[in-house]
Amino acid sequence: MCSLLLLTTKMSSPAIAPQPIIDVADVLRSTISKVYQEVTDIAIRGREELRKNYAVKLADQSTVIARVASSGVPPGVLESEVATLDFLRNHTTIPTPRVLYTDLKGSDELGPFILIEKIKGTHLASVWKTLAPFEQDLVVTQLARWVVETFKLRFDSIGSLYLKPESPGEVIVGPIIEAPFYVDGRAQLPLDRGPFSSAKAYLSACTQRELDASRVTLAQNMSEGYQREYEEGRLNIERSMSLLQSLIDRCGGLDSDDPEFAPFSLDLRELGLKNLTVETDNLSKIISVADIHSFSTQPLWKCARLPSWLSQSMTNENSEEYSRLANVFRQSILNADGPDSLILKGMDLDDTRVALDDVCSYNAFQDNFILMPALESIAATLPGEEDIDGLEALLDPSTVTGRAARISLLTKGPDTLSLAMANEPLAPALDTTSEGNKQIDASEFSPKETTAQLEAAPIPPAVRRVNTEQVLVSPGVTRRFSQSQEDLRATVGKARASTPAI
Repeated sequence: MCSLLLLTTKMSSPAIAPQPIIDVADVLRSTISKVYQEVTDIAIRGREELRKNYAVKLADQSTVIARVASSGVPPGVLESEVATLDFLRNHTTIPTPRVLYTDLKGSDELGPFILIEKIKGTHLASVWKTLAPFEQDLVVTQLARWVVETFKLRFDSIGSLYLKPESPGEVIVGPIIEAPFYVDGRAQLPLDRGPFSSAKAYLSACTQRELDASRVTLAQNMSEGYQREYEEGRLNIERSMSLLQSLIDRCGGLDSDDPEFAPFSLDLRELGLKNLTVETDNLSKIISVADIHSFSTQPLWKCARLPSWLSQSMTNENSEEYSRLANVFRQSILNADGPDSLILKGMDLDDTRVALDDVCSYNAFQDNFILMPALESIAATLPGEEDIDGLEALLDPSTVTGRAARISLLTKGPDTLSLAMANEPLAPALDTTSEGNKQIDASEFSPKETTAQLEAAPIPPAVRRVNTEQVLVSPGVTRRFSQSQEDLRATVGKARASTPAI
């Protein structure tokens, strides 16, 4: 299995006169001065995958935020953000900045842009580590209350929000705004971006998205050796997506299979510190939520999950802090929504549909190496079709793939392959102390642990002790087994004979 690399090749073409370099900031300054108010200063605040942000100081001494769509990105990215800000401000208690001006058509020199008021306050991410625990708890409690509030909203499909034409204040669900559908040149591809009438349709569109993106990639004027590797990589993507679609078709709990969690609501899982502004004199009081262009409507089983930034990860510098905050979040949901809360019930689901949804966020090019092991691990633990022998083979520490799969049990991100291919294989392990339901810190990886030592444990601790541990089968993919590995073989038959849980 090889990892696909995207290379830009030099193609023979007629000489083209060099085009002048456009200073977007200067064009933006000129445009805003003409259509809104004179600009006295402008500075870029940051670049994202789909847009660029500028701080714009006006002649009246006020400052506004300008968001400009990145080159090739359709205006729908900004249009959806405008609608979502407006909807949250008018239909929830979530504070959002006002949209002051929109130009969704753009020009030859400047793409679509919007102006948003700049809320005076402090960016929470910049001061989070200075907050006392009780202040952090207050922030998390407020986020939990907003989740309870938005969870009660209902929509007719999966997608992003847009203003309804000729109906001021009303929104409709339209094409989804998610980075994997737009980055790396995908904005120009005729991908199915919805809206989607079912979770299955959405997951299947994610699968087709990766297939379409891989099929239009060019490998011309490359060496014969690279072309062979490239074609092998493309075949791997075809195989992976074929297995992914098969798992989607076989997955229980999607749509009408689970009517309790099938309806669609607004997903706030990506609402984190980076989105929040707090009072400078009261750092636990949230006064504005912004940067919400990626919010979308999703099935309830996806909305009822722990916020991404509170999920346990080896990238968390203080796992105890995040465990405490996760408990605060749960308790706040309980207090606001009661013991029968569907959100709490959903947060305890760590099932096949959740795992498949995580895999559908992968980029098949960048994550090509780990994609198939991730899917095979899901297939090996599909309720009613458990294959423990296959799982053991997948985690074989004598292979690079097996080492990568073992490492990815406890970490995520782009470094899994580099860790697996180190001269001395790394072995992930879990804290086995009495406090041990947590992932170890990255510093506990021992480069001196050899393949022979790995082979002494056919199944890593994360799988042997699955009755107490949450297992990260691959980057971003979570699975929880209901019983220990030692007991699982003897009870697979019973599981198959009974109606399996999702």
